[in-house]
Amino acid sequence: MGYIDIMGQMVIPTQIPIAGDFHEGLAYVEAVGPYSSGGFINKKGEPAIDPLPGRIPQLAQFSEGLTVISKAVPWPRFAIFGQQREKVKSGYMNTGGKIVIRPQFDAARNFSEGLAEVGKNSARGEQQGQEIVEMKWGYIDKTSKMVIPAQFKETKAFSEGLAAVTEDGQKWGYIDRKGQIAIPMQFESAKAFKGELANE
Repeated sequence: MGYIDIMGQMVIPTQIPIAGDFHEGLAYVEAVGPYSSGGFINKKGEPAIDPLPGRIPQLAQFSEGLTVISKAVPWPRFAIFGQQREKVKSGYMNTGGKIVIRPQFDAARNFSEGLAEVGKNSARGEQQGQEIVEMKWGYIDKTSKMVIPAQFKETKAFSEGLAAVTEDGQKWGYIDRKGQIAIPMQFESAKAFKGELANE
């Protein structure tokens, strides 16, 4: 894969097996060789952020100067035949390649209007020796502070000061930036507000 400009001219040669879209001047790429573990290039095709072994961008795009990264960390509670198991945690990296929010969440999504959706697993018991977990979603700010607790079954990004959420996976409503219910849970689906209107 490569990249063309609006005139149809090839500006970055076709030499990248996996190439993401450009966001905020950077694109995620993977290739055989130096980018086998993933890195970012600029619009000249030059390396902007070196490959990150063990820290693989999940969403492969920047939003508000940050992108989600993932890292395998030890999972002390479980071991198989004496071998330590690992679990993947997610955090955030800036456009300079610096990790600014350490990987600590079980799932994470892009920032929007200064807040990002993050997921945390909570144990619900065990079945046949396997731990049963349930993902709950909340929102953090760019300091990693959990400003809206992880309490929702599913969430969507903030847009025009509101975010669609569901507590039971059946009915959706909207919350404000303080986590207060702005529109009660009553819709079978919910999308982001655009121009003060949202498609339900």
